[in-house]
Amino acid sequence: VVNRYSLVNALDRDVEVVSTRASNAPLLISHEGNPVPFHFDDSSSIRCRPKEFGWGWSGPFMLKQDRREIVLRLRNKLTGNIIICNIELYESQKGTTVIFRAATCPPFRLENHSLRPLQFGQSCYLIDRIKGTNAVGDVTYLLPYHNANFAWDEPDETLRTVFIEVADFGLEQAERQLLGVFRLDMLAPGSSLRLSNSEFFADIVADGPTRVLRISDSSLPKLSGSLREGNKGALVYSVVGASKHCFEVKLSHGIGISVVDFKPQELLYLRFSNISVERQVKQGVEKVSISIEQISADNQLWITQYPVLLKVGAYLHDTPTVLRRRKGTALKLSWSREMRTYGGLDS
Repeated sequence: VVNRYSLVNALDRDVEVVSTRASNAPLLISHEGNPVPFHFDDSSSIRCRPKEFGWGWSGPFMLKQDRREIVLRLRNKLTGNIIICNIELYESQKGTTVIFRAATCPPFRLENHSLRPLQFGQSCYLIDRIKGTNAVGDVTYLLPYHNANFAWDEPDETLRTVFIEVADFGLEQAERQLLGVFRLDMLAPGSSLRLSNSEFFADIVADGPTRVLRISDSSLPKLSGSLREGNKGALVYSVVGASKHCFEVKLSHGIGISVVDFKPQELLYLRFSNISVERQVKQGVEKVSISIEQISADNQLWITQYPVLLKVGAYLHDTPTVLRRRKGTALKLSWSREMRTYGGLDS
């Protein structure tokens, strides 16, 4: 006696499903979304994969009545593409409906905020690599200042951990630099992790429902992992080791640019007077301002009705004395940004 399941494919490509105990050909589920009956002994596990060249089988997972959701990672070993697949189970009088769909938010994300390429994978891969039973392609490479969504490749493993190494690119096991092995399910956002290499440090942060493991360079400014309550219960991060400086550049006489033709003859003269550039970094916030007091463009041709094409800002000498004292700025730009190395990728 076997239980009856209906498999529905909500992905954008066809999917194959196979039982680990059966010797039959894989069952094809079209991406059109029509339910496909599936009978198997649920005391065993199943695997799935997209029906396209290069996609590998997922790790085995069991369909249980008390299990409502399974999230796993599917990888294409040729292209490196990744699908975070969300498998949902719904009970009804007719049986169990299993829906395969792409996850809207991955459970984990790994971010490399260092200048060194990293590689990672589920720890069962690490054991196989030490024994020499798995290929190097079982790991995922993470280039500097890149990130990768992650879910468990083997969702039914008893001890689910992820290992992170400095990318070896074919080095022997003894020469690899293992940064650490982490149980992502047990790590709370706001935690700081100690790595085996002092050149790196790691933090756990939250990005909505996604738990982010961030590996950073120790030489970069760091925000402490401890949180304190600010006004109205807001969470505030305290800054550690943030630099504080300010510099300003002023060009009182400005810059002049002449436009000359092939004769040669000067056609146009542009002048930017009293240029000021200021940059200030304080409490992790960078502020930059650029101002030009006067911009003028003079027509340099001998015979012209309009010798002054443009004049903006500064003093207007042909106006009455009261207005002449008023000083305007031709152009002023300013912006500020938070120089964050914690809490998000945006600047």
